[in-house]
Amino acid sequence: MARDDEIAVLTQSRLERVARSRPRGDLWEFLKRAYEKGVKIDAGHLIILSVLEEANRLLDQLSKTVGEKRAKQILKEAGIYTKTGNYVSGELLKEYINRESRVAVHNRVKDLRKMGFKIDGKPGPDGGYSLIQVPEWYRKSSRED
Repeated sequence: MARDDEIAVLTQSRLERVARSRPRGDLWEFLKRAYEKGVKIDAGHLIILSVLEEANRLLDQLSKTVGEKRAKQILKEAGIYTKTGNYVSGELLKEYINRESRVAVHNRVKDLRKMGFKIDGKPGPDGGYSLIQVPEWYRKSSRED
């Protein structure tokens, strides 16, 4: 079994690749729903959604290997989760979308919520986000890997 620090490095590397990809759902359906809700989409929306989805998958996969408690600790050590919670760091998301302020992340999360994504958030300097549930239309269009 890989050491925890190796797992953390692999986890961070995988998340960085995901941040350069796109969400798992159908892009055209995503854009259609955004248009219907009056949400102006940019790459930041897609990056945030991709990272939140992948963080959930990483937690599930690591939990099967090392247990949920240790998996959460690994995600914290890798800088993916906040230090005090089970949220993807708002600071990390800000860096992925190449913005100076976490307000940019908050605004995009607000748009995703408007489109039907259930995203829990924690405000403050150690704040972050957690994807709780995706809308039915998105789930139906999700591709299997």
